[in-house]
Parts: sequence; structure tokens; C-alpha cells
Amino acid sequence: MLTQETQSFLRKVHPLDLLPEADLGDLVGEVALEYFPRGVRILEQGGVPAEHLYLIQKGGVRVYVEGEPGDDVVLDARSEEDYFGLISLVSGDPPRATIETLEDTICYLVPKPKLLDVLRRNPSVNEKLLKSYLIHFIDRTHAETKKKYRQNSFGQQALLVTRLGEVLRKEPVTVVRSSTIQDAARRMAEHKVSSVIVTGEGGEPAGIVTDRDLREKVVATGRDLAEPIESVMSSPLVGVEVEQQCFEALLTMMRHGIHHVAVLEDGRLRGVVTHHDFMVLQGASPAVLVKEVAKTRSLADLAKAAAGLHKTVSTLVLGGAKPSNVAETITELTERYVNRMIDFKERDGGISPPPYTLFVLGRGGRRELFLDGCLELGIACRGAPEEARFEALSKLFADGPVDARLRSEDVRGLAGWKTLFESWTSAESLPDRLADFLDVRAIRGEAKEVELLRRNLRQGVAANAALLRGLAAKTLANRPPLGFFRRFVVEKSGEHRNELDLYEKGIRPLVEVVRIRALEKGIASSSTKKCLRELRDGPSFPQGEEVEQACEYLATLLLHHQLAEIEAGKEADSFLNLEELAPRERKTLKEAFQLISQLYERLDGAYPEGAS
Repeated sequence: MLTQETQSFLRKVHPLDLLPEADLGDLVGEVALEYFPRGVRILEQGGVPAEHLYLIQKGGVRVYVEGEPGDDVVLDARSEEDYFGLISLVSGDPPRATIETLEDTICYLVPKPKLLDVLRRNPSVNEKLLKSYLIHFIDRTHAETKKKYRQNSFGQQALLVTRLGEVLRKEPVTVVRSSTIQDAARRMAEHKVSSVIVTGEGGEPAGIVTDRDLREKVVATGRDLAEPIESVMSSPLVGVEVEQQCFEALLTMMRHGIHHVAVLEDGRLRGVVTHHDFMVLQGASPAVLVKEVAKTRSLADLAKAAAGLHKTVSTLVLGGAKPSNVAETITELTERYVNRMIDFKERDGGISPPPYTLFVLGRGGRRELFLDGCLELGIACRGAPEEARFEALSKLFADGPVDARLRSEDVRGLAGWKTLFESWTSAESLPDRLADFLDVRAIRGEAKEVELLRRNLRQGVAANAALLRGLAAKTLANRPPLGFFRRFVVEKSGEHRNELDLYEKGIRPLVEVVRIRALEKGIASSSTKKCLRELRDGPSFPQGEEVEQACEYLATLLLHHQLAEIEAGKEADSFLNLEELAPRERKTLKEAFQLISQLYERLDGAYPEGAS
């Protein structure tokens, strides 16, 4: 009976659960069960090397580095189904930290010779033990989570998993920039292509000319065909790397409102892909929804198109798209709905097209909206704002088919925004809404002025130690939801009792830590994903790859939850009932939160409370 219980327990511990049945049984035969009272040091920093791998069956321990008396640094807390002692056991070195029981604790002890013998026969399990625990665990759980929801449809998945290099069929058709318009048109006709790449003297891609350019810039205007092709080319050329997935290229097309992108490899032109290529690959592209929005003629039409957003998102999620890319798609489509509403208002005389720039802030500015996200908007006018005009816009968004909001205090002249941001960056304490504006991004009108405001604000915050401390304090006040012994902390009362707010307590803490570290390093991007790539494996993020994986996993859980809510006829939210998760999913979620807690400890160390 004890053997069966031991084997059942080991099957819960990753990656020992990957061992073949025979090897697991071999291991079980040597395992001992030992009781440790509360307050016992099982392993001591700098002491005798571990001779066992300790698997916690009941109870919990703390892992800490000893400093001056009363100044120990707690690194971790571990509870049921966690293990410790591995690094010391494998290396033969003294433990690097002290392991002390927090309560009466029972552990399974796996002897060193037997464990090493089994691991030698199973190199893949050995690799997973010795490499980062979290990244492999999340990888496997992420795959299992997606598998529960995935549809068996090649067409839907092909767009998401196929790399651009696999869909290139021909060498790119090019002309030098001194060629005439007629030369370029002749080349396009000869090769039966809808675009031609214009190259510079050294063969580097300089721009692109499409059949649409020929219609609108040449035929419609009566342009002389003997003019150089560079006079009508679109430049700079929008390019994507050959190793990117087709879906990422499609997102680029949607963002720039184009139908062709150049495929590059180390800066060299490899080919051109079009929206048509993706339609052939998939059968129907998510960009079809963009076309539907463009064809709408009324708010009623737009409402019908917007109602299909969750279906598009479902297709992407079920097909295995990266959650960060799905969030970009949600943001892009929501912005198009908002812009289309303004088109209708201007067309019907509700407002006249004024010289203003409409921008998004917060989550929308980072292109990180989920299905419950509100698109927060602001307006920068070239002159004094006309109150009635923007009240009409605010009401339009409030009554529209998507969740968007324009507050009266977020409508100012450019000079007003500049003055406000300058007052913020010289402040000695954190202004209430400063963090919301660190990621502003224009979606209608002149983008350069808003981008300059954003860059100046970020640079000013980065140069003001008091503001960085304020951002850190605000972030640290919202702790990841792990309590004593790493138990989940859930809502205690109200509508969401016993549920966990996955965005506020999981994704948002990650985003805010990344943003602070990006400000410190002078990273210009607002995108959490891009900031992580630049920060990865630096002093602030020694576990950069794991942090990125954890972020994607949390977003995956949130998207699956929101789609299930919508399918059940409810409004999407971010409150997760942990009982609905599989045991491995709960375990992985706990490990992701533990990783965030470690980032918080580093941030707390960099910005200690009360420091001046």
C-alpha cells in the first residue's frame, strides 16, 4: 500500500512524472519517508552536501540565505509536491541556502545514488531537472491547456504555425530606383505579380510599388510614364523577418493598412508575401474582419461586425496563436471600430473633421487589450479644444458597439499636454495618472506630436528618482496572490468570492515591473513583449525566458476563460475560479506567481520603502 502511495505521489512531481513505469518503480523501492518537526534545519548553507532529493509530502519549508543576525534573506517558500536539495546533490557542493521547516513536515527522501542512476538512463528527464524548472513546466502545461480548447482544423492553424520562409514561392521581382514607371509596369505584367520591389544602387530594398499605386498615383492622375519609379514608390519599405510566423506578418499588414510586405533575411530581400497568400494558406484570413469594418455604412452595421470579434479571437486561440499576438489583434480591431464610428459622425455632420490627434493610453497604448478591456482615449488639439465637439465624441464612444472611453480631462491642446507632462516629470511624488500616459499612442491624426510627448514623458520619469520610487511603490502595493505556504489568495466576499483576478493580480504586476525596468534602461518601446526581449537575462531579469513564458501562459488562461464566459452568454471578465483548472494548471499558475514574487523581491530591494 505504501509503495502505491509513494508511486502515486511521485507521479505528481514534475519532471519525475515523465519517468517510464519501470524506472519510477525502481526509484520508489529506495524512497524513505521522514518526519521533520517545525524549526528544523534540514540543509544548512555551506554545510554538508545533500545526499537525498527531498520531496515535500506534507508541510512546508523556507529557503533563505543567512546574513547578519536577524538579517536573513528569504528566497522562497515551498510546500506540498515541491522539492529541494537537487543542486547540492548533483554538484556535490555545500548547499547555497538553508532549508528550514515552517511547520511539522513530512518528506520523501530519494537517495543520491539511485536518483543519479535513474537520471542517467533518462537524459531528457535529467535535462528538465537540471535546467530551469519553470520554463519546462510552463511549456508542458501551456500545451495541455491549449489542447483542451483546440479545434482540429489545419486551415485555421496553418496561418499560426507556418513561417514566412515556407510560403515564399518565387524570387522577388525588382527594379532599380532609376527605372521608369513604364519599365516597372512591364516587369509586373511579365511576371504576373501585383507588386515590384524598388532597390538602391547596392541592391538594398528601398521601397515598393503595387498595382494599386499604379492605378491611384499614375493612371488616375495622368502621370508621365517616363518618370522614375521612385517617384511613386511607398517608402520606407515595411518588412518582416523570414523566421516570423505568417500571423505576425498579417498583424503588420493590418497595422499599416497594406496588402504586401517584404520578407527579409539579415536585411537582405528574400521575397514578398501578400494578403492573398494568407487567404490561400488559411482559406479565410482574420483580416477579412478588417474588410468588413471598412464596408460598414452605419453604426448598426458596425455593431454586427464588432459582434464577430470574439469569434475571430476564438479562431486564433484555438489555433494556437501566441497570446501576445491575439492581444495585438484585439487592440487593432477595437481601434478600427472607434475610427469607423468617428467616420460616421463626421459623414453625418455630427462633428467636423478638426485638426486633432486621437490617442490611446494604458493597455491600448501597449497593444495589450483582452476581451474585457476598455480602450482609454485622449485627444491632443492643435488649438483650444471645442467643448461641444468633444462632448459629442465622448457620448459616441460611450454609446458605441465597443468598450471605449474619452474623459473630459483627457481632451487638451498640445501645449496643455506638454505643460502637464512637464509638471509631472518635475514632481517630487507620483501624480495619480502618470502611469496611464507612459504608453500613449496615436490612432488618428498626426502621430509625431503625440509620440514626442510620450518619449519626453518617459525620459523625464526615468531621470526623476522620486517618480521611479513612486512607480515601484505603487507596483509593490499590488502583490501577486500567494499567501503563506504559497497558497492562492482569492476574493473573500462579493460577486467574485473565492475567485482570483488574473489580470490585476497576475498580468498587471508583470507588466508594471517590466515597465519600471525598461524605464531604468532607457528602452523606448511600450510593448511588454518587446521590453522583455531587450531586458532578457540582464541583472533585472536573470530568468528572462521564464518571465516571458509565464506572461504568455497567464494570458492564455485569461483568453480561454473570457471566451468561455462569452460562449456561456456572460460578459468577459478576468476573475478565474481556480476549481475549474486542472491540477497541473493550478500548479503552473502558482509557479508563475512565485516567479513574479521573485521579481517583486528584486524591485523591493532596488527601491526599499522609505529610501530617499
